[in-house]
Amino acid sequence: MNKCTILTTSLFLAIPSVAAAAPAAAADTAATSLITAVTAALTAGAALVTAWRGARRARAAANTAADAVISSLGANERAAAALAWSERQACAHSDGVVLVLTYPGCKRSAVELLRVNGWRVMQYCITRDELERGTLLPGPHLITDVTTADAIVVEGLDPANVAKLAAVREFRDNIRAGAGVSLYTGGENHRYDLAAWGECDQGVTTPVTTEAAVRASLARREATVRRQGIRPGQLAAARQALIGSHRDS
Repeated sequence: MNKCTILTTSLFLAIPSVAAAAPAAAADTAATSLITAVTAALTAGAALVTAWRGARRARAAANTAADAVISSLGANERAAAALAWSERQACAHSDGVVLVLTYPGCKRSAVELLRVNGWRVMQYCITRDELERGTLLPGPHLITDVTTADAIVVEGLDPANVAKLAAVREFRDNIRAGAGVSLYTGGENHRYDLAAWGECDQGVTTPVTTEAAVRASLARREATVRRQGIRPGQLAAARQALIGSHRDS
């Protein structure tokens, strides 16, 4: 067999092998493409899941930050309210004027303790003869001081006369809005009916509790004013102020 015959035979035998290898290569390429596509899809899905988790963590962080801001604002408001309250307490001595009505039944007055602790005190004393004649107030000029006092202490007056004093509308209605009334027993162990005076007025038995009652009444004065509104004796002044405001506008 010559060389040409051998070469021709070899080529003829090789052609079917090449033809058979072509479909296999195409299948491998398709499989590789499919694997690549699946891998890309899985990678994209994992990235989407990661992004969703990141967004959820971001939302949670934002909510936490918002809660922290709200909590901080609430803390600031509480701190400001506490500071304002403590300032009112600290300034009570310089801002407040205490009107003290002393009656002959008082065996131990709270005036000296109030003055020692720095309060400005206006004291009126009613004698036993005046009380026996039914005089509960020491003159008409007292009403001017009643309207300006920040707190009022009535000391040494028995329950029956306290009820009579509460019935004096000129006195009761002219008490400044927000001013507390402390009914000091002067050591006597009896209770006063506070219904005629107001929800923030107090019955006290010792000078120390009297001073504490005065301090507390000034500390809550603004809140008491909001609850009380306008006292009956101040309606005329409030009406006049309202008319004046309309004229100005």
